[in-house]
Amino acid sequence: MKARGESPANRIIYLDGVLEIMAPSQDHEFVKSSLARFLELWALESNIELEAFGSWTVTNARSRTAVEPDECYILGAKGSKRRPDLAIEVQWSRGGIDKLEVYRRLQVPEVWFWEDGALELVGPRLGATSDCAPVRFCQSSTFRS
Repeated sequence: MKARGESPANRIIYLDGVLEIMAPSQDHEFVKSSLARFLELWALESNIELEAFGSWTVTNARSRTAVEPDECYILGAKGSKRRPDLAIEVQWSRGGIDKLEVYRRLQVPEVWFWEDGALELVGPRLGATSDCAPVRFCQSSTFRS
């Protein structure tokens, strides 16, 4: 990561000695921003405290993992939290690293994966995927389609 520098254009993911660097396209950034605006508007309308942290670099040397999500959030006040509560990943193409495994090891409780026009909501600690339950951000009936 030191060799990459602080360039905001590229995003990294690291697992067990393998580093993947992604340069997001304009379409990728459009989808990411649209999902972020949707979530932020929903939180505002639902009176839910949600703090945005963008592509916060989350690392853990012991678990040999690092990731820069497309977007990430903390529910409530940041306080001393060292991990986001929710990460958003737009998968335009797949690399060789299992992103869900990275999020599991980093103990991020929820990840939203967008791929091919579909949104998959995942609670990595549970290993569960769902259209709404059991993910915390979808417990409101107003969020369900």
